[in-house]
Amino acid sequence: MLLNITIENFRSYNESQTLSLIASNASSDSDESEVNAVKVGDLWVRKSTVIYGANASGKSNIIKAVYALIDILRNDINSSNSAVVYSPFFKNQKPTTISIDFSVSEQIYNYTLSYDNENIYLEELLDETERQIFSRRLIEDKYEYLIPELAYKLILSDEQLEVAEGLLKQIQLSTTSKRLFLRQLVENNCKQLENIKNSIQNVLIRQNPYDYVGKPYSAYSDLNFAANYFERNHKEIDVVKALNGIGVKVNNLKVIYNNEDPQAGDIYGGVRKLLSKYNIEGKECELDFQNDESDGTVKFYNYFALIDFIIQFNGILIVDELETHFHPLLIEEIIRAVHRSDSKAQLIFTTHNPVLLSDDIFERDQIYFAAKNESQATELYSLADFTDLKELDNIQVKYMTGKFGAIPYFHSLNLSGDK
Repeated sequence: MLLNITIENFRSYNESQTLSLIASNASSDSDESEVNAVKVGDLWVRKSTVIYGANASGKSNIIKAVYALIDILRNDINSSNSAVVYSPFFKNQKPTTISIDFSVSEQIYNYTLSYDNENIYLEELLDETERQIFSRRLIEDKYEYLIPELAYKLILSDEQLEVAEGLLKQIQLSTTSKRLFLRQLVENNCKQLENIKNSIQNVLIRQNPYDYVGKPYSAYSDLNFAANYFERNHKEIDVVKALNGIGVKVNNLKVIYNNEDPQAGDIYGGVRKLLSKYNIEGKECELDFQNDESDGTVKFYNYFALIDFIIQFNGILIVDELETHFHPLLIEEIIRAVHRSDSKAQLIFTTHNPVLLSDDIFERDQIYFAAKNESQATELYSLADFTDLKELDNIQVKYMTGKFGAIPYFHSLNLSGDK
């Protein structure tokens, strides 16, 4: 689970800002169930958080920062496969710092990375007592490593412990300035750290940009994932029932894979076509699911799999503008499905939809706002920071009237033809 995400000098974020999923009003020694939260160690951690803000407020940059961390962990800095991950605040040329607190099973860790386009300047992994497992700093063109001997057992297998000093030195020397030491350790068979690396790397992120035909960039890969997920877990009937539940009265879905006759560019196991079958006046009719069904229907099919997956495997899904193509009541049901599950699944998302601003859905520390200050830097703050709110206050009305900021301020739009 993610506990905290801290960003500094990344896109619209200048000074350090933290998005926290730790419940602010829960007692650490309480054994009672906390609403919308799961206990991790001595902490209650929220299953979801929502981020509001005006356009260009920087709320989506939180997602981009987590994506940047994952991309560097997978591809190094500036590799041919990597995305643009270094984008400092108004190009001030200082290193970007991204830090996360997260749990693996019941253990809590902090991982911090400071980097630019050319170098890793700081990389550090701590346990929940802030004891170093390893740290790596660039000082005057030379890396200095600190790996306490007490941490060897957290990094190395029993066989590797016999040659610990030499092995760790060899791995240090082979780690380039653009590669993470955590990645290099795992790739050199330090299996003890593999779960830590995977818990960061396997966070699911869905960003909002669309391609030229108006579909999300991840739409086809999500559909492939969903179709295979439903088949693997025998949930084909479940998704048909779910579609019926939102008003898509499909009788059945038929998936045609490319396994038998893959064509150039096909990925083995990919979906060639998905057909939705209807009974119209006693006659069976088919639609091409991807092209003939609504964008909302296709997205629901994909997200039914993603949400089911994170609930089943204690996963994390981070989504930019979850409301796109979804009715507000459907979004609410998705959130409630995560909240009422027995898993440690987490859903983090941005939205413009004020309908979700309700004490019936979220605790107040689950609601965050992103707003730019006079220096055009994004600041993050929680609804729980507003201590003057009363229990019966209408949060939605107060937000829309500017009580919490994070809304657009304009007198009117001066469009062509206005008088």
